[in-house]
Order: sequence, then structure tokens, then C-alpha cells
Amino acid sequence: MTALEVAQRSPEYVGRHDRQAWLELFAPDGEVHDPWGAPGHPRSAIGAFWDTFIAKNGIRFEVHQDVVSEGEVWRDLTIHTTLSTGPVLKVPCHLRYAIEGEHVTRLEAHWELASMIWQATLLGPFAWFATTVMSLSMLLNQGPVFIARFMASMFGVGAKGKEAARAWVAEHGEVVLTGKMLACSDRVTARATIDGRPGVVLFQFRDSELVDVQLHS
Repeated sequence: MTALEVAQRSPEYVGRHDRQAWLELFAPDGEVHDPWGAPGHPRSAIGAFWDTFIAKNGIRFEVHQDVVSEGEVWRDLTIHTTLSTGPVLKVPCHLRYAIEGEHVTRLEAHWELASMIWQATLLGPFAWFATTVMSLSMLLNQGPVFIARFMASMFGVGAKGKEAARAWVAEHGEVVLTGKMLACSDRVTARATIDGRPGVVLFQFRDSELVDVQLHS
């Protein structure tokens, strides 16, 4: 089984709400970081992640591009989340899967929490109720410390990070931005072509300074 086929199993199991199969997809030392910047979930806590964010929602993955690079799969997609009360959130996302054999060792989800919250606000009372219920579930399953760090994840490099990423790209002709750019905690991810090949660029910041750039194609 290829790395891409392993990664494709994740949305398949989520789509049919097969909790056990999704949990077994992760290696014993597997981790979920969703969204990036919030506290990660080790294998022993991934079930709680499912119960909080997946169990009561319908989730569909609209994939725009896949990039496989040295045991990793990057997926450029939009996640369509149908809340328990009916409204649908459309969340632009870059997912990064680290694969070993037939298991996921690490899943990182890069999406903008502030944009999602604003979208839910605009969807009206039914969305407000569903997100309130989800927040209560988060409190019960994850605890108050997780909630605080989860919310803090949206206060990251933001627009300044995107500006720095564009400036870096302007100086490197082998990279051309071709799609969405997302700021998530201390990272910016961007769809691009790299030496003419489809790819994803990961910009890593520390104290608001760009310290590392990874090209995946």
C-alpha cells in the first residue's frame, strides 16, 4: 500500500463514521495535531479527539491536490463539516500525514481557527448552538487547559507571516504560489509549484521571525 493510499483511508473512515477503523489507522506512537498549535493528541487520546470533533458532525473532504514526499503526504483540500443542527462549515486546510508502512504516525492539520469562528458566526443561531455544544464537549473530553491553548492557537503569525512568506517566494524563482496560503500558529503553509512540480511550502516562524522553509513536491 502506498503512502497516499494510507492517507486516503483517513477521510474514508471519517466519512462513514467508522471510529475504530480510524483509530487503528494510527501507529502506537501516532499523534494528531488539529489544528496545528493546539495541544497534540497522542495515540491514547485520539479517541477523545474523535468524540469531540468528529462524532456528531458529518465531514466530507474535497481534495484539490495531493503531494507525496519522502514518507509524507500533503493534502490541499476543503473540509465540509455539516454541524449537528444542519449548517455547513467550509474550512480551507492543508493536511500533513507522516506515514510508516500502513499506519499514520503523525497528522498535522493547518487551518485558520479565526476564519472558521467568523464563518460559524455568520451562519446564524443553528450554527451557534452546534458550536456551543461542541465547546461543551471539548470541555468534558479535553479539559479547560486544552480549550485555552486551542483558542490561543489562532493568535499566531497571521497576516505578517503571510507577508513574510510572499517576500521569501519573491526572492526564490523556483517557487510560484498557485493556491491558498494559511497562517496557523507559528506556521504558514502555501500551495505552490516548485521547479514546475506541484507542491506545498511550509514556512516556520519563531518569535514572528521566519526561521525555516521546507519545500515538498
